[in-house]
Amino acid sequence: MGLDGYCQNELILYIIAIMKFIIKVLQIVTPIVVIVLVSFSFYNYIKDPNKGKSIVINRLKNGLISLLAIFLIPSAINGIMHNMTNGSYVSYCWDEADTEVNFNGAFLDDDKFIIEEESISGTINTSDLNEKQPEKNNNGSSSSSSYTANVTGDTKKLIEIAEEVWLSIVHGGYSYEAGSNHVPISPPYVDCSSYISTVLYNFGYTGFAGMQHHTKEFMEINWTDKYGWTEIPVAGGEDATNKVIPGDILVRTNPGGYGHVIFVVAVENGVVRAYDCGSASHWRQDEPIVVGNFIRDSRPGKIIRVT
Repeated sequence: MGLDGYCQNELILYIIAIMKFIIKVLQIVTPIVVIVLVSFSFYNYIKDPNKGKSIVINRLKNGLISLLAIFLIPSAINGIMHNMTNGSYVSYCWDEADTEVNFNGAFLDDDKFIIEEESISGTINTSDLNEKQPEKNNNGSSSSSSYTANVTGDTKKLIEIAEEVWLSIVHGGYSYEAGSNHVPISPPYVDCSSYISTVLYNFGYTGFAGMQHHTKEFMEINWTDKYGWTEIPVAGGEDATNKVIPGDILVRTNPGGYGHVIFVVAVENGVVRAYDCGSASHWRQDEPIVVGNFIRDSRPGKIIRVT
């Protein structure tokens, strides 16, 4: 879901994420405080049974009310959000804000799989299902990125193409729009999966032309059968840092189809850098972003190794 799309701006996600973070902290701290206060009230009861009895009762009562409130109210809010706004942008922002914001200035942006006749009819070209070695386009790549220093062959070419597409976005006046972009992309809109789709199209896989592939499709299509690419599963919550290598595509989605996908550029000293079109805040600089929480996101996913 996009900061510049469904949730409109980063401030909304920050507010929601901070609210949910505070609730989580209170759910940890409140039981501890209640136990400590009740324990002290029993000490008062031992000192003065007549006076201490009322203190014990009051603290037990207030403690139970506090515990019920801190655990039941968030559950009630979640129930209301899902039952009254199911499928809406508001519901999605509420669900995903705390996974998109890592409080270090980096945002993770997901495209929402929108079920529309146009996107369904244009996403998968059935004539390409048995296409294993597509003819590569001659795009005249001439990038000299330092991120290709340790790679060779097709992987080097793929990274150079990814950089060229990235720089065209950085300097092309693009804005974020989720789920309804065409490939190859052109201003003014792009999202995470339309960027990846365009990189693969420019690399020679012409079946990506037309309506963008969504993250759900990147997750569900068997790319080994389709193109002979390698797929490596990634469990929900698993840190993929030691699995990804430069040139990899990392995609994660939840059962509802909300997901995110990035193009890995470098892995150095436990730090993963990627071209990530999940938020317009990412392409304010030429360099790839440092991947934050997404590398260990709670959603299951897989690594797609194209070459």
